[in-house]
Amino acid sequence: MSKIKMLCVAAALFCVCAGDAAGAPKKILIIPAGSFDRGVLAEIRSSVERAFGRTADIGIDIRMPSEAHDNYRRQYSAPMILTALEGYDLFPRIGQYDEYERTLVVVDADLYSPGLKYVFGEADPATGRAVMSLTRLAEDFYNRPRNRYLLYDRAAKEAVHELGHTYGLGHCPDKKCVMYFSNSIEDTDEKNALFCANCQKKYRALMKKGTKENPVRQKWQR
Repeated sequence: MSKIKMLCVAAALFCVCAGDAAGAPKKILIIPAGSFDRGVLAEIRSSVERAFGRTADIGIDIRMPSEAHDNYRRQYSAPMILTALEGYDLFPRIGQYDEYERTLVVVDADLYSPGLKYVFGEADPATGRAVMSLTRLAEDFYNRPRNRYLLYDRAAKEAVHELGHTYGLGHCPDKKCVMYFSNSIEDTDEKNALFCANCQKKYRALMKKGTKENPVRQKWQR
């Protein structure tokens, strides 16, 4: 093969590879905040990748924003944490911002939202950001023996649930679906960590259409 033909083949291969990279789905960034068993992050990442068909990266730790803490309630405001993310540089040592289409913050602090005593998590589809708490997912919160594997299972469900909202999915009436509204920890335990057939169909339709064309403006809790 002549040098000219070899250069042409190489150029063609480069274009194909570049096209594949450009068309690849963007990733999900998982950000830890606070002191907790980091093993839960691996379970969250695995479940998120399985549910959404996207790569998930675990980012660097961030501090809990002090302005989001309510001294009287002894809780953190979920909406204020989501807002505070704008001031953080979340991407050093990982990649560029445009690699990621969604961000999930995992905290070990009790969360609330205005009008509610507590929330397991909250999502803002308009910004693609979500936050979830491990506090009420742990058995010792309910004065029961610590169970690491139960915590991991619950955390995986909550992560997929909140990220599902960021992609435009609402609550589902199917109690086994991960998008079912958890009014209690028992509701979380009854759910699976995957979408039901209907929610999976909705998710695929949203991805085909492009969620950025018509972003859902409603914020979702739990």
